[in-house]
Amino acid sequence: PRPTLDDVRSVYEAHRVLEAGVLTQLVRHVDDALIERLTAHLAEERAAATRGDRAASVRLSGAFHVHLVEALGNAELSRFLADLLSRSSVMVSVYEPATDSICAVDEHGAIVEALRARDVARAIAVSREHFLHVESRLHLDDDAAPVSEDLTSVFGAVKPKRRKAR
Repeated sequence: PRPTLDDVRSVYEAHRVLEAGVLTQLVRHVDDALIERLTAHLAEERAAATRGDRAASVRLSGAFHVHLVEALGNAELSRFLADLLSRSSVMVSVYEPATDSICAVDEHGAIVEALRARDVARAIAVSREHFLHVESRLHLDDDAAPVSEDLTSVFGAVKPKRRKAR
């Protein structure tokens, strides 16, 4: 994959807009169970980063945003996010140096803290900065080779789902 700078900008702008809307709705529904789920997820993210497991870190980073959207129970929002994550995960996996992604855990933690405080403005601001930060770490120079081409190690071998006969 060779996304252009415009592709990256479009995908991350969509992430920022979608998540701002999600957080606006989610802050009304925050409860202890959601905060506990997010906190447990952050521990998994931190453990993957600590052990240097790049594939798990990329998957878990995307899963954090999935947890936020799924807490709303809106299948359409979940579908939109899945589409964005499929594209942005490839961008991160190919164009971001592995050592640069560790700070995402702290950024996700700041979003959780803002949700815990029911501070929607802070949650949106942190989320916006998070996506801008991720976007800025991508090395997309025309002359530069991708940082990583080992997408199988990040996403695993994907087997097509078999459709059930009707």
